[in-house]
Amino acid sequence: MGGGGLESNVSCRNISGRTVWKEIIKAGKIADSTGASFSSSITKCLGNGVSIKFWNDIWFGSERFSTLFHRLYMLETNKDASIAERITHSNGSSVGNWCWTRPPTGRATNEITELNNIVSSVTLSDKQDSWKYNLDPTGIFTTKSLTLLINTPRLGSNALSLSIPRNKLLPQKVYIFIWRAIQKKIPVRLEIDKRGIDLDSTLCPLCELNIETTEHILSSCPKTALIWKLILDWWAQDYSLISNLNDAIINKQPFALSNFGFSIWQATKWITCYIIWKHRNLKVFSKKTWSPGSIISEIQTQSYSWISKRSRKKKSIEWHQWLINPSFFVADTPHRVGFG
Repeated sequence: MGGGGLESNVSCRNISGRTVWKEIIKAGKIADSTGASFSSSITKCLGNGVSIKFWNDIWFGSERFSTLFHRLYMLETNKDASIAERITHSNGSSVGNWCWTRPPTGRATNEITELNNIVSSVTLSDKQDSWKYNLDPTGIFTTKSLTLLINTPRLGSNALSLSIPRNKLLPQKVYIFIWRAIQKKIPVRLEIDKRGIDLDSTLCPLCELNIETTEHILSSCPKTALIWKLILDWWAQDYSLISNLNDAIINKQPFALSNFGFSIWQATKWITCYIIWKHRNLKVFSKKTWSPGSIISEIQTQSYSWISKRSRKKKSIEWHQWLINPSFFVADTPHRVGFG
């Protein structure tokens, strides 16, 4: 949101920038997990009352005075009057400075009594009016809290857990694929079927035994599991290290590695998922043979190419060592490079 002139952290900002905030609020109308709207998440903080409309802005309670005191509003001569124009201080207390087209009568007199009681409790200050962000206890607006507000209805209450740090050893396309896989957004047959698209079968195109889900195709399919077994053999690790999608993508450091080494380990896993999906598509759309040997060779070659080119420690990565055991030369490397 920085491109729109907003700072990433805004706390009760001066309303001189009200036009920008109005556009955000107008476009907001996004329900959070409690059913509240984004427009109710940013409210005005009363200062001197110069920039807030007495009748048409929400500044006291949850309703506009134009709605709450409709009869008085119809009698108002200046419906856009500011709070500073309608509230004055007299003898140490706040009183209404009204300007009616005619004196209130009938039920409007009841409204004026209630309104005067509210006005008497209001205190204006010398500070300028400002904004407050209600979805954070600090009152500070952050793009992270807004992202959570938008994502929670779409991704569920675990939206934050779906956020993963960027691995700088990989190209953007691999990171995007992994991000989509975590959200179950890659077009496996189950997801396509859920969207009402007719398929001949929802079974996995590799094993043809189980429904094809993201979890199945990237981790638990027997043919995919064989790829992971060969990867773990290559890294000299136990076969049980990767048994589900969480292990394959977002599991924490499973064995002793430096920060740099863990970045390489994670990059290798993500590349494995990416290439598994690539070869799954080749089999589905081009009828290519699923060959574990060629897939492992491609993972080793492609991962070495991407990692060595992007690593500031690329001189320490030797091709023959990479083929023997990648963890051999990264386990005791203290240099941090991987995450951004």
